[in-house]
Amino acid sequence: MSQELNVSEATISLTITIYMIVQALAPSFWGPLSDTKGRRPTFIGTFVVYLVANVGLAFSNSFATLMIFRGIQAAGSAATISLGRAS
Repeated sequence: MSQELNVSEATISLTITIYMIVQALAPSFWGPLSDTKGRRPTFIGTFVVYLVANVGLAFSNSFATLMIFRGIQAAGSAATISLGRAS
């Protein structure tokens, strides 16, 4: 990936950091939404966000778009465990 995007391997590792930061913050958005709209619509929304991000990642041709879609991917996958365990 680093050769394809013409960036260093350390810069590519930054995508993991972005993923972890967004994954830590996103449940604070999805949680209240699931309380008001319900778990099923929220889960479907997170799944759609995740799918869109994966398609975007497949077609990323620059580091900036890779970072953006990596953050969106994390936002989509962040709430799956908490929504599944909510009572």
